[in-house]
Amino acid sequence: MFYETLDDVIKAEAFTIFLRKGLMSKSEILQIFAEQAQFPGHFGMNWDAFEECILDLSWIGPHEVRIIHEDIPMGGDFNSAKIYINIISEASAYWNSTDPSSTAKGPGHKLEVFFPTEIHDEVNKYLDSSH
Repeated sequence: MFYETLDDVIKAEAFTIFLRKGLMSKSEILQIFAEQAQFPGHFGMNWDAFEECILDLSWIGPHEVRIIHEDIPMGGDFNSAKIYINIISEASAYWNSTDPSSTAKGPGHKLEVFFPTEIHDEVNKYLDSSH
């Protein structure tokens, strides 16, 4: 979940979604996912649609999917950042479940989410506030 350098998490064979530093709005985040994750044309550009798509990913095919962040998107807006981090955290748990009764839909998917090590405590603050 945390990395020292980008070289630690870049994998040529992984399907990668990269979120650069300084993304401050929900619309920027959703547009990046729509483009880089190749969300379907009907993607609604809202949190519910984002969650639906990130829990589907059937159009990608079997793949290791990596979401790599350079910082916390929307870090200046605690509630929006919390919603985003909660969705990707739950999606990661969903896709990586080893529970045989899991309802994970896609064959061969694995979803990993990465943030820089130096913001470990800040990321955990968002995760802790979602419970």
